[in-house]
Amino acid sequence: MAQAARQYYGYSRYAAPVAHTTAPERAPRPDVRVIPGQRTSNPALQSISPEHAFAFKLALVIIVTIAVLCSVRVWLSASTVAMLDNVNTIESTLTSAQARTNELEIQHSILSSSTRIEEEAVKIGMVAPASVKYLKVVIPGKVVLNVDGSISLTGTLQNVEDYIATTTG
Repeated sequence: MAQAARQYYGYSRYAAPVAHTTAPERAPRPDVRVIPGQRTSNPALQSISPEHAFAFKLALVIIVTIAVLCSVRVWLSASTVAMLDNVNTIESTLTSAQARTNELEIQHSILSSSTRIEEEAVKIGMVAPASVKYLKVVIPGKVVLNVDGSISLTGTLQNVEDYIATTTG
């Protein structure tokens, strides 16, 4: 059995010495050239008719066009929904800002009323003068400014006093 397996699988040539030392001569192969083309006799290699090929290509173009148009439509719808959501958010922010502005305007009008200011002045001990005098001041001297750009009252009054002293005295 082992002997049969060796012969079947080709082990016998390694076990026994080779009788031939030269390889048998082979017949020369004929020159073969491949010519590209299709057999018309084989139905699997026969081509589709040009009308069917055109119809298939046209169907592919129509399907791709519809797919592109549908995806653009979906993208536009999604963008519109996102924009409407942003608009709603901005409108709610604007409404709350307007409500806060109205509250601040009411608070400002209450706080800036002259009767309220007079009441607060009385609470801290201030009293309105019995008579009011208005002075018309003509400043012939030089107006002096502070470092921050505001008018220096003391410097300007000193200039006015100096001017009055030189003109009267």
